Amino acid sequence: MPFLLAIPFFFALFGAAVLYARGWALFTRRRILSSGRRAIAEIVGIADAGFEINEVPQWVVRYRYRVGGFEYGGESPMMPRSDALQWAPGDRIQIAYDPARLESSTWLGDALVPDEG
Repeated sequence: MPFLLAIPFFFALFGAAVLYARGWALFTRRRILSSGRRAIAEIVGIADAGFEINEVPQWVVRYRYRVGGFEYGGESPMMPRSDALQWAPGDRIQIAYDPARLESSTWLGDALVPDEG
């Protein structure tokens, strides 16, 4: 019988961990949006996120950016494949990054930056 009582505990623990992670991600994004610096990033690829929302597979767009002579990477929030396919490797986009933690960045959305050539 004690085993049966442990099952809800593990589900509750898992749920708490998921909520904490999501809350931390939202907090970080808001902080970067309010006090971060903008930069230009280059799309390096599009990948299946391995997750579904309402039975719709979700994808992410991966990017890289340079700050202070170092290269960092990031990825977009999850989106349907049809949205992700509007981006291609080599496209330039705007991102914001945390000046205190240069590896921490956030996707700014649909801002495609024209080539400088």
